[in-house]
Amino acid sequence: MFIDGSFVYSMLYGKKEKKENKENEENEEESEDDNKKSYLIEEGLEHPSIMKIYKSDAKTNKLKQLTANDIMKAKTIKKEETEDKEETISKEEINSIIEDINKKIIGQEDAVRTLVSNIYYNQLLLNINSVKEMDSLELESRKVNILIDGETGTGKTAITKAVAAKFNIPIEIRSANSFSETGYVGASITDILVNLINQADGDIKKAERGIIILDEIDKLATSKDYTHSMKQGVQEELLTFISGGEYDLKDEFGRKTTFDTSKITFILMGAFTELRDSKIKENEKSKFGFGDDNDKEKTYTLTPEDYIEYGLMREFFGRIKVLTSTKSYSKEDLKKILLTSEISPLKNFEKNARMFGYDGLAYDPDFIQRVVDEAYEMKTGARALQTVMSGVQNNLLMDMINNTTEYEKPLELKEENIDNYRKSKIIKY
Repeated sequence: MFIDGSFVYSMLYGKKEKKENKENEENEEESEDDNKKSYLIEEGLEHPSIMKIYKSDAKTNKLKQLTANDIMKAKTIKKEETEDKEETISKEEINSIIEDINKKIIGQEDAVRTLVSNIYYNQLLLNINSVKEMDSLELESRKVNILIDGETGTGKTAITKAVAAKFNIPIEIRSANSFSETGYVGASITDILVNLINQADGDIKKAERGIIILDEIDKLATSKDYTHSMKQGVQEELLTFISGGEYDLKDEFGRKTTFDTSKITFILMGAFTELRDSKIKENEKSKFGFGDDNDKEKTYTLTPEDYIEYGLMREFFGRIKVLTSTKSYSKEDLKKILLTSEISPLKNFEKNARMFGYDGLAYDPDFIQRVVDEAYEMKTGARALQTVMSGVQNNLLMDMINNTTEYEKPLELKEENIDNYRKSKIIKY
């Protein structure tokens, strides 16, 4: 029997070559697989939940070819995983935040405590894992929206902005007065949401957990004049907005996206001057005694029914769970703000004086009292202190610019600087 030697050779060594080729291919695949894994690790995308989506075959356990879309998907998963594990602020930090804000915004401890605790509660509630477990009705019943009333210049917006900054929450502020003037809200709502996304650096999920302030909400209160139906319509549309829903938006590149407002913390603000004054008068009539009305602490309590009688829709108070207020400032309060607040206009003026080569400021109690008296007469709260001190600085600014001393003496502030702060020259041509 004749046996072909070449056939035997191919039988013996052909199998060996095939085996070697197969091993080489596997080694190349493993090397390519290692390169893909290395890339994911370098990009910080090596999380098991991410690696899993690239397994093309459960038997071979090989990573599939990575595309640009795959990388985008991996980064999205990483972002969601990070958000899920986001650490909450501790109780000690909450107390520290309250103390820090109280050092800046003087005399509004109740409002600060209310806003910090409720905004913190909402952010805790809106933790991604918690939201996934809740339906829309449960979320609406548990989430808190807030109404703040108080005179202008008493820190309503300042407190909320300070809290948002501490919690790193995007915030958008819009005056409801613009709605009442135009009688149309649709386009404005879209603008609010787009601006909120911009505040969140384009992160829609972060924006959806943000804060929207609707200021001057009292301007939407209906009255019996020709504006009644218009204001009623604006209230109804805002009510839909606050209730939560999905809005279709376009980004700056024209791409469509959907924004869910059900997780937004809505804060309604207003002075409610007429309503507040009527309540204060009622309280004063029920008390006996005499005193200095200018420095008497004006107390009042408002209920949802008071706001409804004033002209806000009853349905608003199914969405607003918390009512709070900022207190009116007495002269003593204004004095304390001027001398102790970390953001006092007097302290800012002192920094400016040092910037021009002075060794701080020099003033006497009469100067401080005069600033307080002038500010109190303006009836614009703490904001008036800034107005008065800006006027004083304006009178002294050229002297400050021409100062030749190098921290040898302080800048002296006198009452006469206040006398001139509201005077302006009339120039005839």
